[in-house]
Amino acid sequence: MIRSTPGQSGSRHGHPSRAGDFRSTLQPDAGSWRHLAAIAAIAVLGIAAYSNTLSCPFVFDDGPTIEENAFIRLTRLAPSQLRDAAFKSHLSNRPVSNLSFALNYYFGRYHVAGYHLVNIAVHVVNGILVYLLALATFRQLRNMDDRRAPRGDERRIAFLSLVAALVFVAHPLQTQSVTYIVQRMIAMATMFYLLALLLYIAGRRRNVPAQRWTLWAAVCACWILSLGSKENTVTLPLVVLLYEWCFFQNLSRVWLKRCAWLALPVLVLLAVLAFVYLSPDPWGLTCPQELYQSLC
Repeated sequence: MIRSTPGQSGSRHGHPSRAGDFRSTLQPDAGSWRHLAAIAAIAVLGIAAYSNTLSCPFVFDDGPTIEENAFIRLTRLAPSQLRDAAFKSHLSNRPVSNLSFALNYYFGRYHVAGYHLVNIAVHVVNGILVYLLALATFRQLRNMDDRRAPRGDERRIAFLSLVAALVFVAHPLQTQSVTYIVQRMIAMATMFYLLALLLYIAGRRRNVPAQRWTLWAAVCACWILSLGSKENTVTLPLVVLLYEWCFFQNLSRVWLKRCAWLALPVLVLLAVLAFVYLSPDPWGLTCPQELYQSLC
C-alpha cells in the first residue's frame, strides 16, 4: 500500500522502533489495569451523561426514517427483509444505518429506550476508539523520538489519551448524534471510520506481509461500512495519507513528492463515490427521478 524508507517508520535516525511490533502501540502492556480503568471511566461517563435520554421520543427525521418506514418492520431475520430494510428505506444510500434501525424494531418495536441504548453504546465505543487512537499516535511519536511526543512515561501517555477520550465523550458537540435517534448515522460512521484508521496503523506496523494486507483489507471493509452509515466518511483515503505523512514519514517532503502520483487515483475514487452517493437512487433499485429520467 504505502512503503516507507529507512528511518521513517522507526526513529528518525533509522533505529528500530522502541515497541518492536504493534502490540506495544495499541495493546495494553504490563499496566493493563490502567487501560481497563480508562475504558471503564469512558463507559461510565458516557452512560452517565446520556442516561436521562432513554425516554426522549422520536422527533423530526425519526418519523420518515423509522416510524413511517415500512421496510424496517422486520417480522423475521430473512435475507429478503434485511435487504429491503437496507436498500429500500427512506435513505437508501445508508444501508448500514437502516439495518441498525430494522434490528432495533425487530427486537423492541417502537420502544424508544432500545434505540437510545444503541446510540449510547455506539458513542461509548467511539470514546474507546478515540482513546486507542490517541495511544497509538502518542506512542508512534515517541518511537520516532519526535519533539511532538508527550514527555514522560507510559502513564503520562495513557493519561493524556484518556483526557482526549473523555473530552470527546462529554463534549456538547456530540449531543445530537447521541440523543437524536436518527443521527445514529453519524455515530456509526464515526465508529467505522476510527476503526479503519486504527486498523491501518496496525497494518502499517506489521512486518509480515500477510498480516499487513489482511489488516488493510479490514480497513477497506470498515470504510465500506462507514460509507454505508453516512457519506461524509468518503474522506478516509485522504486522512490515511495525511496520517502516514505526519506520523510515519515525519512530514518528509521527499516522501510527499514521491507519492504525489497517488493524488489522481484518490481524486478519481472520490469523484466516483460522490457520483454514486449523490445520485437520487444510488443502488439502482428504482428509476432515479432526475439524473436518469431520460432513460426511464
